[in-house]
Amino acid sequence: DADGSSFILGSADGSIARIRVPDRPEDDSELSAEVLSRQDSTVESISVQGSTAFALSDEGEGVLRSLSTGATSTIRIDGKGRSSHIGNFGGSYVAIGSTCATMPFATYPIYETGLSATPEAAVQNPDRKGSPVYAIASSPPQSPFHPDRVLVTGAFDGRVRLYDLRTPTHPSPQADGPNRIPNLRPVLSLCDTLNSES
Repeated sequence: DADGSSFILGSADGSIARIRVPDRPEDDSELSAEVLSRQDSTVESISVQGSTAFALSDEGEGVLRSLSTGATSTIRIDGKGRSSHIGNFGGSYVAIGSTCATMPFATYPIYETGLSATPEAAVQNPDRKGSPVYAIASSPPQSPFHPDRVLVTGAFDGRVRLYDLRTPTHPSPQADGPNRIPNLRPVLSLCDTLNSES
């Protein structure tokens, strides 16, 4: 919650719980836990914005939950889920990082009816050379950029990439299937030149 009275926790057993913090720090009462849902495998990532939470499991199951109404929407992604971020740029979205070599990073729009199963933009690697994305962050609220227009990812290959969601490459009108999804390209990529794995 925005007032700091509770937080959302994901567990290795797949459960997602709201943990309520006592009103006063000197209160010796125990934390209370309310299980909100259970997924089929380990929860790898949780992202919360306002009254919306998104949990991503190791097996690629994503659950979007309204913390105020309890309504849920579920999607499955290819590969193992590794990271997530809820943002709000031109409408709410969930950014997902995974081990999928052909699409390791994608953004999915959130509609009133739930989370779209089709990405609105993605890093696409038809040659299957994509590196798993293990971390996603937005720019801080104080930055000169709108916080949710610019995302930074950390990947298994040791690279940190900066993406501007305003600049995806749009597919040709003749494209079909996954090729119809606008492609995200990093506007900046950083690596450790001393690391032999980068």
